[in-house]
Amino acid sequence: MSDDRSAPPPPPQAQPPQAQPPQPPSDQSPYNQGPIDQTQQRTPGPYGYSPQQAPLPYGYPQQPGPGWASGAQQFGPPSSPAAPAPKRGKGVWIALVSLSAVLALAAGSVVAFQHFRNSDETVALPPGMTKGTFPTAPEVAWTADPHDYMSGPTASFINPEFDGRRYLGTGFLDIGDKIIAAVAKTQTDSNESRLIALNSRTGPLEWSAPSTFGGGCANDVVEGALPCIESDFGRNPKMKSFNVHDGSVRSESALSPNTLAISVGEGSVFTAAYGPSEGEYTLTKGTLDNPASDWSRAYSIKTCGVGSGDHYALKVSDGLVSLSGVGGVIAHTSDGSVVAEDTAWARPVPGFGAVAGRCDGNTNELTFTPTYFDSSGAVVFTSAGSVSPMDFVASARSDIPLIMSDGTARIHDGSVKWSIPQGDSKYFGSAAVLGDAVFRHGRSSTTALDLESGSTLWETSENLLTSSTEMITDGQNLIGLTGDGEIAAISASDGSTSWSVSTSDGPDSDRRVFGTAGNGFVYASNKSISMFEPTGPSSQVPDSVAAPSGANTDSGGDQYVTKFGSAPTFTPTDIITDTGGLIVTMRITATCPGGDILASDTTSISISDGAANVAAAVFDFSDSPLVLPHNTSGSSNSSASADESIQRTFRFPIGTFWRTPDTLSGKSGDSWNKFLVECVESGNASATTGVVGQQLPNAKMEATGPAAPQTGDAESAAFDALRALANADAPSVSSELADRWVPQLSSKRPGMVADGKTWNNSATLEEHLALRLKYPQVRLLWSGDWSVFSAPDFWITIAGVTFPDPDGALGWCVGNGLDRDHCYAKLVSKTHPIEGSTKTR
Repeated sequence: MSDDRSAPPPPPQAQPPQAQPPQPPSDQSPYNQGPIDQTQQRTPGPYGYSPQQAPLPYGYPQQPGPGWASGAQQFGPPSSPAAPAPKRGKGVWIALVSLSAVLALAAGSVVAFQHFRNSDETVALPPGMTKGTFPTAPEVAWTADPHDYMSGPTASFINPEFDGRRYLGTGFLDIGDKIIAAVAKTQTDSNESRLIALNSRTGPLEWSAPSTFGGGCANDVVEGALPCIESDFGRNPKMKSFNVHDGSVRSESALSPNTLAISVGEGSVFTAAYGPSEGEYTLTKGTLDNPASDWSRAYSIKTCGVGSGDHYALKVSDGLVSLSGVGGVIAHTSDGSVVAEDTAWARPVPGFGAVAGRCDGNTNELTFTPTYFDSSGAVVFTSAGSVSPMDFVASARSDIPLIMSDGTARIHDGSVKWSIPQGDSKYFGSAAVLGDAVFRHGRSSTTALDLESGSTLWETSENLLTSSTEMITDGQNLIGLTGDGEIAAISASDGSTSWSVSTSDGPDSDRRVFGTAGNGFVYASNKSISMFEPTGPSSQVPDSVAAPSGANTDSGGDQYVTKFGSAPTFTPTDIITDTGGLIVTMRITATCPGGDILASDTTSISISDGAANVAAAVFDFSDSPLVLPHNTSGSSNSSASADESIQRTFRFPIGTFWRTPDTLSGKSGDSWNKFLVECVESGNASATTGVVGQQLPNAKMEATGPAAPQTGDAESAAFDALRALANADAPSVSSELADRWVPQLSSKRPGMVADGKTWNNSATLEEHLALRLKYPQVRLLWSGDWSVFSAPDFWITIAGVTFPDPDGALGWCVGNGLDRDHCYAKLVSKTHPIEGSTKTR
């Protein structure tokens, strides 16, 4: 057993690779998508820029002040950098510019329109829908102040996205367990800015990295990293990608001197630049390591190059990439081939294709024809009306029509499905689809229309939701900001006001955004970022927004129940472990007053503690259906009476859970009611009706296989769990085991080959949990925290029994039947040298 500095002592057959931080691999299911830009200022004018004089982004001054040197500070796992606790407070805002962005839709423009399709597979909730419900008014879970992360009176939150910083707008990126924002000094000529990642559940700073004020990031994460453009107010741009787990820099690449925008889509990175010749754009597609590795192509904007000179929108959707700014371009993402170039503007129509304004060549009059292309690039129809910006589409239907600004709904072949009178700008603004209804919120009212016929379902002018920010939903309410500076929830079924709460900034803040994040939603301005957690059970995509028809009742005797569309509520009451699994006892309550039945052979149950994945597995209820009694009290939580719920115990074996009870924070008193449990049925159901009481007794339900976690993927969940375990074990290791000999059972890092396989974070976690549940006081270490390991990036599993000398630790190995390759003596210390800290048999 070697004791040199090439690696911590692994088993002899192990061949560890070159040191590298343990990172989750590529995310096959990307993190929740950020909001798509809904409006653009359009300023007619000639393109008139030479390649050497391309417009600087955002119209910033040409001579920047001193700024941060390139390079991001690395914060390695498992510990996060110390930071002040988030607090309520208001920053001081002094406008850098006196411009007021014109957030009006130009004729023919189009923005986000997202489709959500049901299938037999488990699918994530659509963008714009919260994970939990809000039947009652929420309280602020935490509030962050920009002065906690940057000194100076003008420190402000700004949008981390490249195309969202114009006019000093604010914003954030939701990546599941974290919120990424940016903070900068806004009334100086400094280029100083920082990217920060805040824990979605509790708010603490998880990492911080220096960035540049004149740059900005893509709209989403790819392969666990966030690609950003770093530039000196438009000069010397380069792409730098940040690992979203710890803020370390994954890669850096040079970009064209006239790079204008960056975006992520289809697992690739897209960038846009002015040039190489006058009147041209260049689009590129590539990877984090090489942004132009797939293709790079130039497109003409010589005739119709009109538009805004300080803002560019680069969007990827449905196999098409669209660039709009000084003119517009649409191309195929596969190879860059042209769909439309030399247009006045270009926009995506997610779920359909894209639209471009084809001009007549006369730039003095700016007349053009909005032309709609499907995902193949074929022209489908032209229309003077524009597709209304969609805040969200949360519906079980797959045939969502295009909702147009002229009051029509168009089928995807361009034909009109229905048409309604427009009236006095009644339907100005964006729209949303929930269940079988489409909602328009305009200047004077919020209106619900039947998605099939266009008939009015209800209309209200109370708590009018402003169209200047996103509207979101929990599946039951429309939630958004009002003109009075409040957050209000409007019932989707009848338009009544469910609740309203005040924001910390009030109605005077004109730079504010609102959107889903973590399990709830976030209100953000330049002065603060506030998280609101759910007050009810998990949300479900509804088939209809009509109020439930009521329970099926009976006059006495047996309770007969039928299948209900909304998933029941699972409330953990006890969480323990056995020698090979996580045992969770849960109270199950129907959300429908008439009871419910679970009888599918493929039912996915996932549990999270805030943003932390706890467990996710598939269970088979076909042989033992869960028949849930009538819920006469209307309660859907752990306070439901015993005769209104049932209790079951679920066993999640190793490979289907990530957290142990000692790393969980969701317990309150004797219950675990801060947990979010999601239940999704697929497969075949053995029954759709049942009788309460005619079911098997409370036998332990054993999982039949793993399921997808609520956030990220299994590899990122394993990485977070390893970090949490090491953090939780650190105090006891330092106080009880330091400078003593212990049995070391394992040392692993991603990419290492040992025991006939290549290790990743998931395999390392499974091995550690198996050892932890089998032997007493097993602990997890991060090798970089201790002086006795020669490489800083290994997960080390030790048995927490101490001995004054190495022979005692080796005797423990022999007594427990562990061979020399899987158990040896190790001195745990932060001061002892590597030499003499290991002994093998």
